[in-house]
Amino acid sequence: MTLLADIRAIVGDYQRDGLVRYRSHRAALGAAGNVKAALGECRGDLVAVLNDDDLWEPTLLARLAAPLAEHADVAVAFCDHWVIDASGAIVQDGSRLYSQRYGRAVLREGIIEDVASVAFVRGSVPAAICALFRREVIPPDDIPVEVKGAYDFWLSVLAAAAGRPFYYVGERLARYRLHPSMESRRPSATGSEGHRMVIA
Repeated sequence: MTLLADIRAIVGDYQRDGLVRYRSHRAALGAAGNVKAALGECRGDLVAVLNDDDLWEPTLLARLAAPLAEHADVAVAFCDHWVIDASGAIVQDGSRLYSQRYGRAVLREGIIEDVASVAFVRGSVPAAICALFRREVIPPDDIPVEVKGAYDFWLSVLAAAAGRPFYYVGERLARYRLHPSMESRRPSATGSEGHRMVIA
């Protein structure tokens, strides 16, 4: 079996109850194109992204959904995450470094009104692993494929542009895997264009 056939077979058991839908495309869509296509098919009010090499803790969705249910004006709820290595072991120093680098180490749990600081300046919202968005603040048609691997930053930008507060849950509820084959580390002549497009 090929990898795609293996994935289709694994997902097949879950498709029967209608909770999971498997999609494949003849041509590669790229990171932003895949997220755009997936969001275009979403039916629920809340959406989240989870890439195949990362993990959610079992309580992540419930913990992030709670403040969105309590505060109707909040656009996105997000949390912190662990950093893990290729084998899945938690990297303590790496986890602390990421929390500090992206400003989550100084965030207090609760509503954030200054969304520009966390979305644009600090890049605090880990949109590709542990953020739960209201679907209406990240319309698929507003995600240009040109942002490529910077789609996660773009989702935060769209949510901030909605002019609504964010909510920070002060726990590490996901695991972000660092490994040599990860998308953001693959050599590419155009790999940084997505970030330049977002900034421009």
